[in-house]
Amino acid sequence: MVVPSHPSPGLHLGDINVDVFLRLPLWPHPGHEVMLEKATWCPGGSATNTALTLARWGQRVRLLARLGRDPWGRALRERLSTVPFLDLSLLQEDPERPTGTVFVLVDPQGERTFLTHRAANDGLEAPNWERAFPSPPPYLHVTGFSGLTPGPRRVVETFLERFPQVPLALDVALYPAQHATEVVRLWAQRATLLSLTVEEARLVLKAPHEPPETLLYRLTQWAPIVALRMGREGAWLAWHGEIHRFPPLPIRPQDTTGAGDAFTAGLILGWLQGWEGETTGWLAHLLGALATTVTGAGDTLPAPAHVHAWLQRHPENIPAHLRRRWDPLFPQESP
Repeated sequence: MVVPSHPSPGLHLGDINVDVFLRLPLWPHPGHEVMLEKATWCPGGSATNTALTLARWGQRVRLLARLGRDPWGRALRERLSTVPFLDLSLLQEDPERPTGTVFVLVDPQGERTFLTHRAANDGLEAPNWERAFPSPPPYLHVTGFSGLTPGPRRVVETFLERFPQVPLALDVALYPAQHATEVVRLWAQRATLLSLTVEEARLVLKAPHEPPETLLYRLTQWAPIVALRMGREGAWLAWHGEIHRFPPLPIRPQDTTGAGDAFTAGLILGWLQGWEGETTGWLAHLLGALATTVTGAGDTLPAPAHVHAWLQRHPENIPAHLRRRWDPLFPQESP
């Protein structure tokens, strides 16, 4: 596994949820009953998903989020406490609100419908900044969900005011792009690394008919690193003036939950390693694609062993020079 790229943990600020996954054999008609193919739960929340993915790749991360003081909160804390490189010292407990919960309905094509109760996430409070951060973290990762309600939004904006030199990695997300457009737009203009889908880009830029190439160009006027995720059509990446296009990978999706979060983790990982855009973009693209092959997100998202095994089965899909560059990330075989 790769050595952590920075002595201080990166800060991931935002949602933590219990994700309850319900796999449907078909979409129910109103008033009808459907027998589930599978029901399970795992940690979730976009900030938590990205933090967990990076921790599983050997990067030190710190989570600033808020649980409820309830059985779900205790279960989440217990499960996350076993993850190496994940610092939970800033994880808060809300005395009144329950832990955030998301019911994820997964259809036979792997697409998701979310039923979300934000709950304790909306009560996020600022920590004691001096005690929590005697030195600034190497980056701040937030998602647009923190812009939806006043509490988390104030915490993000206070951090940015206190630590203006810290690079911001922003993952926009669709619902915030629709319902907190102006806040997300302001944060995007402050970002160093920006990750979003084409639909999200059109909402944030207020450009409903622009093609992806134009959206990418406009977004690079705000951030030097911009990833434009296009689902089954692949991805674009602008990296300090370079433009890279990543074609779709031959992976059949089962569940797309957390794919964007895993993609963003790959971007942050490559940026921390000091890689160039092509190396970083391919890894992010592969992490996002492989995230769709598992049910759930959180600690089920792709770890190094998962990616290494896929590359051994499908070496023709990733350029050889990139695979060699990634070798230090993977478990080393015994001689």
